[in-house]
Amino acid sequence: MESATYETSAESASNFMRWIERRLSEEVESNEKHAKEADQPPVITVVSDSINATLSTEEKQAVIARVHTLRDERKSVDKACKMVGLHAQTYNKWRRSLNIPKYTRQ
Repeated sequence: MESATYETSAESASNFMRWIERRLSEEVESNEKHAKEADQPPVITVVSDSINATLSTEEKQAVIARVHTLRDERKSVDKACKMVGLHAQTYNKWRRSLNIPKYTRQ
């Protein structure tokens, strides 16, 4: 008879954290590779409001510039924001707080 091995909840959580860290690292590496191949600046992915506070003014401006580049490619504001990992409301909030005028298609 085989003895079953069970993880404790702490071991299970630890294993999950290692897995998610590895998976996120692979995803970031893949995104950077694709951005380099497409000769595009890397996309800053905003995951939650807690990350927003850590972005510098320059990083926020870069995200807004990337949204505007996607808008030039005929993407809607919602689609462009989603592509860079930013909520449209956050995009507008940043745009207003940084005194960046509303987007006008070129």
